[in-house]
Amino acid sequence: MERRWLVPDPLVFVAGLTLAACSIGPEHDPDVLQSPDSERPAGPQPTSPATTPPEKPEATKIFDAMKLVPAYTEHLGQLTNTATTPLAAGMAGTDLGSSFVRDGKLVFLFGDTLIGDPALRDADTFAFADPNPQAGVPALTWPTLNGSLPKTLKLPGIALGAYEVPVDGFALGADSYVFFATKFDIAANRYGSSTLARAKGLALESLEVVHEVPSAHFVNVSTLVEGSDIYIYGSGKEYRESQIYLAKVPATQIGDRFAWRYRDANGAWVESEASAAPVLPNAPACVGELSVKKHEKHALWFMTYGCGAEPRGVQLHISASPTGPWSKAFKIYGPEGYERVMHAKESYVGHDDGLAPPGNEEDWGGEYGPYLVPSLFVEDGKSIGITYVLSSWVPYQVHLMRTWLVPEGTTKEKPNPGAGKTSALVNPSFATGDFSGWQTSGDAFVVFPYNGTNAVSTYTPGKADAATGTLSQAFVVGETTTALEFRIHGGDGRVSLWRGNDRVRSSRARRNNDVETLVRWNLEEYRGETLRIVIEDDLTAPWGFVSARDFVFE
Repeated sequence: MERRWLVPDPLVFVAGLTLAACSIGPEHDPDVLQSPDSERPAGPQPTSPATTPPEKPEATKIFDAMKLVPAYTEHLGQLTNTATTPLAAGMAGTDLGSSFVRDGKLVFLFGDTLIGDPALRDADTFAFADPNPQAGVPALTWPTLNGSLPKTLKLPGIALGAYEVPVDGFALGADSYVFFATKFDIAANRYGSSTLARAKGLALESLEVVHEVPSAHFVNVSTLVEGSDIYIYGSGKEYRESQIYLAKVPATQIGDRFAWRYRDANGAWVESEASAAPVLPNAPACVGELSVKKHEKHALWFMTYGCGAEPRGVQLHISASPTGPWSKAFKIYGPEGYERVMHAKESYVGHDDGLAPPGNEEDWGGEYGPYLVPSLFVEDGKSIGITYVLSSWVPYQVHLMRTWLVPEGTTKEKPNPGAGKTSALVNPSFATGDFSGWQTSGDAFVVFPYNGTNAVSTYTPGKADAATGTLSQAFVVGETTTALEFRIHGGDGRVSLWRGNDRVRSSRARRNNDVETLVRWNLEEYRGETLRIVIEDDLTAPWGFVSARDFVFE
């Protein structure tokens, strides 16, 4: 199945077999089929009474929405597949991750998930977290079946195959509602319908369909519960070439699409979806996944979405009202994430960045799905940190990002925890002919001359491919260190970078003893931290070894 993403011209993103089961890659925010409003079924009314949310503290007016500007964006870490946020059993990767809070839990809704069980191919999953963690990335809890495979989101009578995914959810009274993009036509590259489902409380594995309708503008949606009304922001008609539109409905009538009213070009609420006008009429038609959420304390509304048009990347708009006007677009993240968060095609950049699973080195990663998480917003004096998830495609994982906003005319410097520190390895080229400075375990590996210097190999005269063990060395990432560079060759063994209990980079040899692979791991986000480089060999089959040399900091 072909996968496409916008990468530096003239490149085209085509994913490999490892990710072939994934659905919402950077290329997929397909358009939807348009249908006359008169043909849209109303669907059943919610059976649970909708309740007005409890009264919230009065918002302060410290910040002027039209005078907030981005200072910098930071990568807080991966939300999925780490030691503190592990995937459930059988899972290898996932994406998306729109969220909402209910019953003291932050609920994440994930898209097509890589699961080993063929019966769960392209399943959509969900997880819970603490909505107010002390710091950093919150730990995830995956509801599971008998403590094993994850529970999944299902729609009775509606298939949820590849590309058919949850796009947003919200709590209303005793019920949880989830919107899905459904009926994806791979040949036409578009969705056929939008589906709203409902579950009791947190029992999201037991959804019932409220309505399924064709829609021109409201397939990818983001919702806001404002008092007795629900605002629905939508995109969808064109494949990631959509505008953003706005609808409103009384919370008690969320299940009745005939009760929805659409905002037209004059700011009036009208009955026909066809009369809906773009919320950002002068913005490029480039929207796929989108997120609009409120900062409760300061009465600020934030809108994020990915855009393939220039300037490519995650776009941010700010408003003092759910109906606008909205600020100009700020690009808050994009291609600068290559080699840091998402993989860059090896043959294009000329080295392995350690971020691709084996077999995906020639695939491009890409940023998409910037879903805001209001419960994780923070403040620091006169700056606001808006937090959002972001998918990276390669690797097929979800990350947690934070963009700091400051009043126009002020600044906020990005901290450098590595200030005053330098990076160094002992015996980085094995010039001593032994492993001085390195910690060893397992079988005794060998040092041998290679291309005018020394290299280490996990292939030994005594055990050959069957030799196993590790060589490791800790180091501090210094104030000005940008990367660690080295060369590898040989079989299927790997060299990895460990941050505590997390393997954050990993590069494998390519079954070639004559041609080396240049490896360059970006280290900028780890400045000030102590990391470990580990030459790992736990393989005993043919080609079960790796050779490495010349570790150099940049």
